[in-house]
Amino acid sequence: MLGANTMTDQLSWPVGPILLMLASLGLSFTMAQAAPPSETITFELSTPLEPKPNFNWLAPPAKINGVYPARREHGARQVLFEPLFHLNLETGELEPWLGLSIEPDAVQKVWTLKLRDGVVWSDTMPKKPKETAARRYPFTAADVVFTANMILANPNLSAYEASRFRAAVEKAEKIDDLTVRFTLRTPNPRFAIENFGDTAFGSLMIMPTHHWQKQNAETFAFDKPIGTGPYTLKEYTKDKVTYALDPGWWGAKAGFELPGAKPLPDGTIPKVKQPLPAELIWRYTEAAETRGLLPKKDVATLPGEDLKAEPEANVDPPPQPADWLDATRELSAEEAKLAVDAGGGKVVTWDSPDKPVWHTACARQLDINTQAKIVTQYTKPGEAPPDPVENPWSDHRLRKALAALIDRTALGQVYGFTDTTVDPPTTWFAATPSTTMFAAYGSMKPFIGAVKSANLEMSPGANSAAAEPLLADAEYAKNKDGNYAKDGKVLAATIAVIEGTPDAIAADVLKAQLDAAGIETTIDKQSNERYWGWAVPYGRYQMAYGWLSCGSLAEPYTSMKRYAYAPDAQNKDDPTFDNTGRWFVPATYKDAVAAMASLPLRDATGQANPALINKMLEAYKVLNDEMPFIPLVQTPRIIAFNETHWTGWPAPYNPGNAAPNNPDNPAHDWGSIHKILQRLTPSGP
Repeated sequence: MLGANTMTDQLSWPVGPILLMLASLGLSFTMAQAAPPSETITFELSTPLEPKPNFNWLAPPAKINGVYPARREHGARQVLFEPLFHLNLETGELEPWLGLSIEPDAVQKVWTLKLRDGVVWSDTMPKKPKETAARRYPFTAADVVFTANMILANPNLSAYEASRFRAAVEKAEKIDDLTVRFTLRTPNPRFAIENFGDTAFGSLMIMPTHHWQKQNAETFAFDKPIGTGPYTLKEYTKDKVTYALDPGWWGAKAGFELPGAKPLPDGTIPKVKQPLPAELIWRYTEAAETRGLLPKKDVATLPGEDLKAEPEANVDPPPQPADWLDATRELSAEEAKLAVDAGGGKVVTWDSPDKPVWHTACARQLDINTQAKIVTQYTKPGEAPPDPVENPWSDHRLRKALAALIDRTALGQVYGFTDTTVDPPTTWFAATPSTTMFAAYGSMKPFIGAVKSANLEMSPGANSAAAEPLLADAEYAKNKDGNYAKDGKVLAATIAVIEGTPDAIAADVLKAQLDAAGIETTIDKQSNERYWGWAVPYGRYQMAYGWLSCGSLAEPYTSMKRYAYAPDAQNKDDPTFDNTGRWFVPATYKDAVAAMASLPLRDATGQANPALINKMLEAYKVLNDEMPFIPLVQTPRIIAFNETHWTGWPAPYNPGNAAPNNPDNPAHDWGSIHKILQRLTPSGP
């Protein structure tokens, strides 16, 4: 019998004759019906699906036509599975979901996890003789320990979350049905955030023991997946994945307080409830199709054409899409602005296009090779490498001068969309200038604020007055052509960047800034493979435009430790992406970061630990003095939402908003959808 988990792409039977045969036998056959658009939410996938269903998140998929297919983004992580906790990127709080609490011992090595009672999987146990209805399998500590031990025993389970967990954990033990004890290999105050935070860098998803215990974890496709989430798999095709609302979802029955929710007017906290959409769909579309699948206002022009044109008399308005998108993939600033303009008030983003845009966890920066001699000339395998050349940027004074010459606000404009048809030209969705090395989330405010208070932050604009004495101290002066030079040799910089990306466009603007300031600049646009496979990890660049401080979300150590990695510790044959500029790490920096490693993230009052902030500032002062890299801009991530059928999409918290606030992050390919769904309501007729 065809059930809810039917995989239609695997069916090849002629349906018509089967229906006729069933009718002739007096039997009926009901085809699965799609929910109407007003009861459905469709999320856009930017990468294709695998031909056959595979929900084994522990084993990364193989590339198809050079592209990794969507296995992590197609809804399972988002709504079928559930995280133990949610990391709130506004407050830095680790909010409870399947887990109630996770606390370390005094030395941060043994962590005790408490699970929520009453959680069940979506499938049922065999019914016992006296039972009137089958009971669902309970979610317990046994499932957590089973998943942990499966990962610990299987080094070939190479998903990032599995590898990270295996490196951190020595053993996992069940204490009782709702309690698990993790013993780490070394103390780590960030263990819970790193492994269970459910953000850009993933989260350990717990698998049902009763489905996995007899399987080979490396090859098991888990093609009929079971989770604890509010939706179950309805259909998988090569183009889309559909999930149906589970009427027996445990969360609606538990009715616990919605984590991170603002109090209602009566002072109570909203409770978790059954989500309202009957179905959720993740569908792959080509980028060129996206705006055509969003609503269009009542004009005769289509998105991207002259939006000011008036409709001609007796001309029908453009047809609305028959197959809506409710949430898009990541859009460029131009795509987003055109979609908002064409949507007639039905298409929204995190904030209005004139406000700072929501950004990813990986801010853009300029890494600088600090070695006295470097190799940057590309050679193919087997070719003899060229002789190293002198590198003036080994001088920290020049690096600090360079940082002062950059106009970050102007760089941020490059990531936006500038409308040149108006006077003056207006830029929409501009990137925010980075004033520190960190992603500028609310969860990082205590640390960003401390850097600012210590006067260690970057200026949004250029400051040539600060650069000139540094250049003079390094014995550089402008020649007759307006370029800085020393002993007749012009100060030059070559910046590696990945070709065909917004970063490459921004690098061109950076070149113009530095050329105008008197530094002769060349942009070396490289393929993705050359940039990440040949240049960056091996330190074969002079400067690299990228995002190599990525990591910290609610604490400073994760990003800062990347520059505590000594150059001589690099494996020459298999180097890391840490300290790729081969900065000779001063002992003061290394010691401060080492001290940060074992400090609790919060004090007894729940605030950011002052001792952690102080050590962070000690290390940050060294970075500011040495400048092995230069923070540039926050990296925009623009996702558009369609309010034709649903409202309450993520938006920044603003006490003046008339509508309920929804400050959850808008990245629907991360793990925030469980909270987003709790705030969505139908738009009405």
